Formats: sequence, C-alpha cells, structure tokens
Amino acid sequence: MFGISRKMKDTVGGGYLTNPDKQYNNQSDFCFAENYAIAIDGQSVEAHFPCGQTGGNLHCIASMVDKSDIVFINNKGVIKEGDVATCGHTATGSTTVFVS
Repeated sequence: MFGISRKMKDTVGGGYLTNPDKQYNNQSDFCFAENYAIAIDGQSVEAHFPCGQTGGNLHCIASMVDKSDIVFINNKGVIKEGDVATCGHTATGSTTVFVS
C-alpha cells in the first residue's frame, strides 16, 4: 500500500503536484484526502530543480506518467507515493490514506 498523492500538498522533486492544464478541467477536485484534492494521471508538476540549469528542461514542464492500475477518478488512475513523473522524480504521498 502506498500513500495517495494530493495536489498542492505532495511534491515531485520538490515541485508541488498542480493542475494548471485546462485539458483536465480539475477532474479530481471533487475527491479529497485530508482536505486536499487527489492527484490523477497526467497531473502537472510545478517547475523544480534543476529547472533553469543546463540540461534541466524536463524539470520545468514535468507531468505524472505513472499511476494506480486499480483506483480511478473519472477513468484516470490516481497518483500515489513513488509514482514517476516525466522528469524521473517520484511523488510523495499521504501517511494516513493509502491505495494499491
């Protein structure tokens, strides 16, 4: 079991899981864990180090690509602790709410 990842609470490489992309239209903003919206597949990641450094471009525009295969919100897998983003960093997660 892994801690579920929450937007604007959990991080990937130091950047918060965010949702500025209009294409997702805040699809998970009605599902909460510990008063935070749950992160879902494709979730954007805030720019984080080494963004702005030589070779760090992947960390400026990262999004989540790994996800749960059995827990979904609007047909998108939820993000959990240890899931990987396009930049290679992994997500943090809750210490009290868990998913497989």
